[in-house]
Amino acid sequence: MSRRLRACAFGLAASLAALPAFADDAARTPDFVPDGSIAGSLPKNGDPLGWRAALYDKGIKFNLFYIGETFGNPVGGQQQGAIYEDRFQALIDIDTNKLVGWKDGLIHFDLQQIDGTGLSRYFVGNLNTVSYIEALHSTRLYEAYFDQHFFNDRVSVHIGQLGADNQFIISTYAQLMIN
Repeated sequence: MSRRLRACAFGLAASLAALPAFADDAARTPDFVPDGSIAGSLPKNGDPLGWRAALYDKGIKFNLFYIGETFGNPVGGQQQGAIYEDRFQALIDIDTNKLVGWKDGLIHFDLQQIDGTGLSRYFVGNLNTVSYIEALHSTRLYEAYFDQHFFNDRVSVHIGQLGADNQFIISTYAQLMIN
């Protein structure tokens, strides 16, 4: 067996042997790390100083998201071209029970910074946007509300600014699709 083939076989065996360790680490991901986040695969779950964990213990959970995408229109539409668009999003949830002792309450904020040129608006000319993050360039407070639950979570009341598409019209798998 050649030296290169042995090295490849050893590398493959070592990789396969390490898989159970990754699964074990994923089982210990704390609640402040969202599912599918890169933070779960980083050392100390992306919280090297422990600030996120300390805030979470006091009832404050925050997550930052960045989505960037590029699309092109090679034929048809209003004109041909390509775009890059992105969205930076900050989600903050405050558990009122942990913070001040108010049972079953939640304060939620969703802030967004949207940049880029939309493919639908400038190149395709369709009404249903190509991307679910396509919007006019802006910084916005998308949601800010207080949520109170009653009767063992059977009833909840939201008071504040709600995104109707986030609570009532969205499909669980809609973000995977492109129009």
